[in-house]
Amino acid sequence: MRSSVAMSAVVALAAAKSLSVGVCWTRNEVPQYKEQACRHGHVPDALAPWAPLRASAITLKTFHPAVKTCLFTDAPATAVRDAMADLHRCGFRKDPGSLDLFDEIIAQEPFEALHALTNFEKQVRGHAVIRFDDVWVKFRSRLMRMRNLARVPFDVTLAVDDDTVFCPTDDLEDKLRALATRTVRFVPESMAKGKSYEGALEEAGRLRAARNSGNVTWEAGAGACPSLATHGHVQGLQGGAALLKRGPGLDAFVDAWFGAYVYYYDKELKSPAWGHDTQLGADQPPLREVAKERCRGSNATWTIGALPANYNVRFLHPPTDGDLVLKRGSANVSDSLYGALDGPAVVLHSHFYLHWMSKSTRGLVAQTRQACGVLNQNSRLRIFANGRVEVLS
Repeated sequence: MRSSVAMSAVVALAAAKSLSVGVCWTRNEVPQYKEQACRHGHVPDALAPWAPLRASAITLKTFHPAVKTCLFTDAPATAVRDAMADLHRCGFRKDPGSLDLFDEIIAQEPFEALHALTNFEKQVRGHAVIRFDDVWVKFRSRLMRMRNLARVPFDVTLAVDDDTVFCPTDDLEDKLRALATRTVRFVPESMAKGKSYEGALEEAGRLRAARNSGNVTWEAGAGACPSLATHGHVQGLQGGAALLKRGPGLDAFVDAWFGAYVYYYDKELKSPAWGHDTQLGADQPPLREVAKERCRGSNATWTIGALPANYNVRFLHPPTDGDLVLKRGSANVSDSLYGALDGPAVVLHSHFYLHWMSKSTRGLVAQTRQACGVLNQNSRLRIFANGRVEVLS
């Protein structure tokens, strides 16, 4: 009996090892690229939409060269390569060179093919208080990004926003495979951008309990939503990083999120109490609604779980240049975002990281290495807040 169980475990491990792993980005709704002169170390306006993507892809390919990559875009592949080459010619300090950043550049399906959205577009266009052009571009971008998730070319995919950088960590592919026990995983809002020290301590307690139970795949808790429905309340989820397991379940999830997005904003636009468009188009509210429905025990064919905050670190205030310094001691400070990590930070997420490519005197790669080195100097259970780190165990 034991030999049979051991054999099954070996077969399962071999099957997991055979799963292809990759990282994908979406960059769409970019104005048609026109070549523009580039002053040394300066990002011209025509290249600005592409600059964060290049920074993210460079750090991944530098620190994890074996990991495959894909880019979904509505721009021609030649335009993508031209933009990457022109950014290289900007002459940023210690630029790593013209790397082959994307193993696959995948054409986004035409938005016009989504005939079901014709009436929705008319509703947005005819609304009295919104700016149609700006808002509709945001809608299109979000909707097509969702659709892209169902077309990822890898068995296991980490889909990330382009304003990210990757840390030099060990065994990224193996770690992503180990987490791919659910159709989709997202980082809960409280883990990515916690609002209180007490909440960070509570999150650290859950991380400690998971580690002590040998829970390396984040399956703690019973029911349809492990690690998501704390105190019976489904948390908001961050859409900036998603771990995806390819298959029919992923197709079903994308259909559910897409449908919830259209339904949510169709209802919002019809509400007489609604009159602001600053948050119009955000994908988190519909994602939370989809997660809540699944967590209530629906008969959906897809599963959802939490992704560790290590893959979407959003609670830092990084310097544009110079060293990231973290003071050790209590992280119980005011006016801050809080986060808890157990293990190394893998993906840092902020609009600031673009400037490490164009403004850091040590260059993008070295600046990223230094910041990640400080974050992961002690990778035990720890809390971060406003430039402070408190190691708990």
